[in-house]
Amino acid sequence: MVKITEVIAANGGKDQYSFSPATLSVKAGDMVNFINQTDEGHTLMSTPAGGIADGNMISKNETQTVRFLQTGSFTVSSAEHPEATLAVTVGSAAGALAPLTQVKIMEIVASNGGKDQYTFEPASITVNNDTLVFMNQTDEPHTLMGNVDGGLADGTIVSKNEVQIIHFSKDGTYTISSKEHPDAKLTVVVK
Repeated sequence: MVKITEVIAANGGKDQYSFSPATLSVKAGDMVNFINQTDEGHTLMSTPAGGIADGNMISKNETQTVRFLQTGSFTVSSAEHPEATLAVTVGSAAGALAPLTQVKIMEIVASNGGKDQYTFEPASITVNNDTLVFMNQTDEPHTLMGNVDGGLADGTIVSKNEVQIIHFSKDGTYTISSKEHPDAKLTVVVK
């Protein structure tokens, strides 16, 4: 079973940022929910590289899930505020890591001056592991919105070329759309 741990990015006063807790031990394949409770966005970086995908932006009031795949010791920091650090030790997994289901955000470019169309592929999906990987393959960011009670927080932004992990904490049927392109819809059945 994948373990999910919460880490909060917080303000300690004017221009004083920190992660809480400041140290964390997980196993390869475990996930960490980064919850940004500060007054600005933070771009996550990892030293050495490989602990997480560098450049994941966590907007103000956003939660973003990161899955640690490599074993070792890493320091996660905010590119904007490098004094905010999180020391992470990643141990070996108990067994083989299960792959996560992927959903692509796609753009269909219109011909003859028409309007581009945006879609989720697939448009409907059933998952047993409660976790989806969103891959934005369009030329703009998308703000994920939904009938949410148990996983996806409205306002989760998947930037251009970004990959984001979303973990659903409850079984159910969810409808997710792009705020910028509400015609693009995804039905997720979590069981």
